[in-house]
Amino acid sequence: MILSFLAAAVLAQNYTPANPEWNQPVEPVKLASNLYYVGASDVSSFLFTSDQGHVLIDSGFRETVPLIKANIEKLGFKLKDVKYLLVTQAHYDHAAGIAELKRLTGAKLLLSAEDAKLAERGGKGDFAFQDNFAFEPVKADGIVKDGDELKLGKTIHMRAYITPGHTKGCTTWSAKVGDQTAVVVCGFTAPGYRLKGNPNYPNIVADFERTFATLEKMPCDIFLAAHASQFHLAEKRASGQFAKKGELAQEMSAARGRFRDQLAKQK
Repeated sequence: MILSFLAAAVLAQNYTPANPEWNQPVEPVKLASNLYYVGASDVSSFLFTSDQGHVLIDSGFRETVPLIKANIEKLGFKLKDVKYLLVTQAHYDHAAGIAELKRLTGAKLLLSAEDAKLAERGGKGDFAFQDNFAFEPVKADGIVKDGDELKLGKTIHMRAYITPGHTKGCTTWSAKVGDQTAVVVCGFTAPGYRLKGNPNYPNIVADFERTFATLEKMPCDIFLAAHASQFHLAEKRASGQFAKKGELAQEMSAARGRFRDQLAKQK
């Protein structure tokens, strides 16, 4: 038992710690109908509820899990009622807590094929960050393909869109929430990425361009993203207005412009 504990402790030390600026506790908030924000100050987590159980998108860091649990309970829901776990991108700031959430909920983890490989490696071997942002490895229970639908109870009806770029398996989720469409977006930032002639991701430019084209034309009333700052949660929380027609297209147009500027500088 002592040896097992020491081995676990050593292994844990190899995991990347949370960025405290992104992981401060914030109050949960209802975004629309059966959709809630239950994440931290900047790393997002979204709860979709139904009469047959719930769906949770993104875990934040492993240190975010207690914050997510507390927020779900503040809303009057139970963590154990989460039936499916989804991840927008298999990076440590969005997936490092997934293994712990699987243990706490018993939920099924659904990932795209490419992100499932990255998650099973605990983030190691990433085309951009190599082994620099490791997290507890976790195995997917099912593979999500482009266009796959997830339905649960009377109120959860979601569709997956594989939107590669930020990771090779970035997954955007579109969901009906009441009479509105919410879109949790992935794949539109390239933080310090090598875009020109990247041997670890030769198709990165083409993938990003397809992703921008896909997202820009996607129907959307409520634009959401893996970081709260990316979809201006603080401002929207203050105003109480989370729906904004045309925001997704506008944000993707701006992201494409930044991406092309980054690419031009590398050429």
